[in-house]
Amino acid sequence: MPKQKPSQPRKSQKRLNISTKDRWNKILKEVEKESVPVDVLQAVTFKLVDGTDVKVNIKELINSGYSSEEVEAFLNEKLEQLESYIDDVDYFVNVDDVANVIQPMTDSILKDLK
Repeated sequence: MPKQKPSQPRKSQKRLNISTKDRWNKILKEVEKESVPVDVLQAVTFKLVDGTDVKVNIKELINSGYSSEEVEAFLNEKLEQLESYIDDVDYFVNVDDVANVIQPMTDSILKDLK
């Protein structure tokens, strides 16, 4: 019968190194998108009952000079106009913008927990 090697002690498990962006993606999946500020949205797509998609590029509107309030009013108007035709709405959140806004606040709150 062959000799068995003594079992090596298991090395402690290492934590996964999850990037900041991955962490924010995970957090954002849990958030109700309807309550997200307009200025962190990349785009909104209205999926209509007839299969048509109406995409509104939020970043493009903001970059072309529209204020967050104007964009929000525009989106609310679109929601009202298309209400009876909308099957679903997809909100595309810009993870980098959310992280840039929230991360400094989070760091400040948690700085004394080290």
